[in-house]
Amino acid sequence: MDDSATGNKGNFLALVHLLAKYDLVLCEHLTKVKLQKKVCVSYLSPEIQNEFINCLGNHVRKKILAEVKEAKYFTIVFDSTPDLSHKDQTMMESFSDFLETEGKKAEDISKMILDKIESNGLDMRRQAYDNAAVGNTFWCTNPYQGNPNAQYVACSNHNINLVGVHAASVAVNSVTFFSTMDRVFNYFLSSTHRSKVLTDITGQGVKRLIETRWSARYEAIAIMKSHYTEIIEVLESLLQNIKENAVTRSDAGLLLPALQSLPFLAFLGLWNRVLCEINDTQLYLQTKGLNMHHCAMKINALQLFLVDNRDVMVNDALSYTKTTCEDLDIDIAPRRIKKTKKMTGEEAANAGLGYDIKLRQEMYESVDRITQEIKTRFHQLHELDVKYSFLTPTNLLNPEYKCEFKEEPKRLRNLIAVADTKDKYKIMKGSFELLEFIQQCSYGISVPIIVIMVRIFLTIATSIAASERSFSKLKLIKNYLRSTMGSTRLSNLAIFSIEQSITDEINFDDVINNFAAIKAIKVKL
Repeated sequence: MDDSATGNKGNFLALVHLLAKYDLVLCEHLTKVKLQKKVCVSYLSPEIQNEFINCLGNHVRKKILAEVKEAKYFTIVFDSTPDLSHKDQTMMESFSDFLETEGKKAEDISKMILDKIESNGLDMRRQAYDNAAVGNTFWCTNPYQGNPNAQYVACSNHNINLVGVHAASVAVNSVTFFSTMDRVFNYFLSSTHRSKVLTDITGQGVKRLIETRWSARYEAIAIMKSHYTEIIEVLESLLQNIKENAVTRSDAGLLLPALQSLPFLAFLGLWNRVLCEINDTQLYLQTKGLNMHHCAMKINALQLFLVDNRDVMVNDALSYTKTTCEDLDIDIAPRRIKKTKKMTGEEAANAGLGYDIKLRQEMYESVDRITQEIKTRFHQLHELDVKYSFLTPTNLLNPEYKCEFKEEPKRLRNLIAVADTKDKYKIMKGSFELLEFIQQCSYGISVPIIVIMVRIFLTIATSIAASERSFSKLKLIKNYLRSTMGSTRLSNLAIFSIEQSITDEINFDDVINNFAAIKAIKVKL
């Protein structure tokens, strides 16, 4: 908005006046508007700006939808997050829109998604969402009526996060461990002075624990384990320094006993090893172009590692704990024996497990909970993997593998038999490479059913991590200074930012002609 008192024209008008210095036509238009005594159409109002942005956004959106329809097989990806104006925003990828969600029920969200799909004229093949309870049950039990075969797929990355969340909360000492880690972060990061003291000694700061990113938890725990001695020394120096304020010294005094305890060190050693594998798996699941079969194999590898190394991880963690306690002269407090209530007619003696035995039991419970959560949460993924297993090159090209159709696999094996050795090696990498070989050699006419099935298989989304990245654009565009921005303008600005390569290819002459046709005033002569 133009503020004549302060000379603040706003970004849009300021840019227009800047361009007018180098464009005679625009300069002449601005001069006429300024000298005009009566109210005239200047095409410089916020409404005009939004209309032009909307016109350009529609061109980009049409191009995206045209590419989707040409591809024919695709998956819709959905996620939701509240923005700074406390409105739940959703996105559709390859980016189409941010949508404002009015209702929180599954029926409301599903209606919003289906209305958007139908308005865009799309025939959905697959659907992928996070594991929020509002959508998980609904989409499993209420398939898309427009295409009942549009199967629901849960996000693998969200599943891994939930595995960690539930496993971390199964034991009291595990909950206390992560709480202590969070307190350490808050202690150092809440003061630039304390943060600098830590950085000067360790060479790096502590990492924050993030609830939805267990890779961040691994980074935090890895730093704590590798710099445990230095962090203890920093806290002791802050506690003993009489020049520090009372809050700094008292908080350091509270953190030291929590860090120098047997349960903390035991779970530090355990979670460092476990989260190293979970982090490796989570990073792999975010790999671009990853198909469902590769995802299932990686999950199986993680589960196998946890089962085979269950005893080793617990024993190594306890060994690390005892070694650290001996090196730093940390006293291991004996566990108080639990008193069992004596009922009438019973002779009950005090009973209780030894401190190290109870701690070992809790560590086993955490590892076993991870294994069980993986088995439960990835059950659907493994079912789909078995269902589509015949499409992997290993099985499809195996003459002994039994499948319902035989002619096309046999024909495909003959076609590959005469191919170059380099192509044969490439084909065995995965289904995408197999499809690429068929398309490059124009063999699609010989094996049309295989082509269709492989294309559908490759549209199954294993992760909706792209949705989370789009929300970062939401936070950049709709910050606290622009929290009143409307949904339409927000979607259009987001599509320019996210789909920049497509925006750069748009012919602006077509956009201008379209805008002029919309604004043209028809007068009967």
